[in-house]
Amino acid sequence: MNSVSMNPFTLSTGVAGLLSLSIEVTKILHNYISRTNSAPQNASELNTEVSALYHVLEVAVEALRSDDANTEGNAFGDQCILRSILTACQGHVATVYKKISKFRSPDKKTELLARITWPFKKDECQEISRTLHRYAQTLQVLLVASNRSLMSQSFSMVMAAMEEQHKRTIGSMEMMNENFIDVPEAMLKMSERLKNVISLVSELASSSAEIQNISEGVAELRVASRDNERDKLLQWMSPLEPGKRHHDISLKRLGDIGR
Repeated sequence: MNSVSMNPFTLSTGVAGLLSLSIEVTKILHNYISRTNSAPQNASELNTEVSALYHVLEVAVEALRSDDANTEGNAFGDQCILRSILTACQGHVATVYKKISKFRSPDKKTELLARITWPFKKDECQEISRTLHRYAQTLQVLLVASNRSLMSQSFSMVMAAMEEQHKRTIGSMEMMNENFIDVPEAMLKMSERLKNVISLVSELASSSAEIQNISEGVAELRVASRDNERDKLLQWMSPLEPGKRHHDISLKRLGDIGR
């Protein structure tokens, strides 16, 4: 996604594109699992996580296209939390699609051979599944009605809001424990979910900062390279050095002449 701010409806078209890709991935995975007796367990786990992401993205599209989202003047810059999550998800889902697309080869022999070998190593597949789970979970939290205004905010603002919510949740749990009241399962899950969201937002913020530093470094190198090329061009066009030339002529001039 580029650096231009997007309005909610425009951003929703990008989400819809990711949604379509996710649907395609789940179809391929489901077909592979149902037709392959030796399909590994992590294939089913990956399919579950992509399916979960797909359902969350459906809600995101609806939220972005709602009247409320488009009448509040929301603008989604390239550093907002929602665009960062969507960009990261796009990369992971595209990677999965690229590796499993061979399962749909028009050539039956190629397709059969592809089905024999699962294209992911176990650790790699599990890591992708865990990452997609964290992104889907974070989107779920942001899509809660009271949090939707955070979707267009920066990492720091989202982090502060999530930490405050987690602090209040922990406080309520401690109060219940002090009064010998059983903490509801839903509250325990919310506390864990908020903690995971805070961790993910922190990682995204660090990654974004690193990318920004790299971009600035590349820009500086380009400027330096252009300056160097300009100096070489000037030297080629006029190899004479005016300062040195003036000094040499001055040495040959007789004293007290030309005053």
